[in-house]
Amino acid sequence: MTGTQPGWYPDPTRRHELRYWDGGAWTPHVATTGQTSTDPLDGGPVAQGNTDPQPAGGQERRVLLDTQVRTGFTHRRLFVDEQAIWDGSDAHPFDGVTAISFSSTRVSAAGASNMLYKVHLWRGKKRETITFEGGGTEERAAYEALTKAVLDRVGKPILADLVAAVDRGEEVELAGWTLSLAGARQGKKSFPWSADVRFQPDQQGFFTVFATVPGQKEERIGLHGADSPNGALVPIVFNVLASRGS
Repeated sequence: MTGTQPGWYPDPTRRHELRYWDGGAWTPHVATTGQTSTDPLDGGPVAQGNTDPQPAGGQERRVLLDTQVRTGFTHRRLFVDEQAIWDGSDAHPFDGVTAISFSSTRVSAAGASNMLYKVHLWRGKKRETITFEGGGTEERAAYEALTKAVLDRVGKPILADLVAAVDRGEEVELAGWTLSLAGARQGKKSFPWSADVRFQPDQQGFFTVFATVPGQKEERIGLHGADSPNGALVPIVFNVLASRGS
């Protein structure tokens, strides 16, 4: 068997959802509903590597990211395809994710500066976090590829639903903001979509949101936390609705 990249594919034994293929043979590593474990193959053609991986839908999965990341002195593999994120031995399927967020923060310790990257996935109230650090271009590239995959697989459908609801005249709640055809509101302060909006970051991953209505002075509207559920989508949906003239 040649030509199939290493990755997680539907378990040919059907005992689990996924099993890891190392590029030449099936391994004991399996996953079901995001929980990983080991289950050795029990002989037969599957154990001998004669059964080809058959990704869901009959098409080989496209690898979106395959790299090494670290937290402290611990290195691990970060692998992303169109179905899931594999952070070391932890599986994070995209299916069932209800909210996302991500942030990059500069941290300093012992006179050294570094970047801390975080991606959060929510399944209802349960939060799963992928964290790694590093100040180089490889770590930044890994973060950008990871967030793009999360946005493409989860964020875009959420955004489409939000915009469609606003277009229907509904008020939509998003990460502490209320969105409507008129504009965005947080607490007692609001701004129309015709306003120019500016996000001013701090060192803790929060943003102060300012809005300037044509002919008026800039006004502080509220705070935005990028790590809150769907917090990363707030600037994106603001731009979408403003550009549409909602």
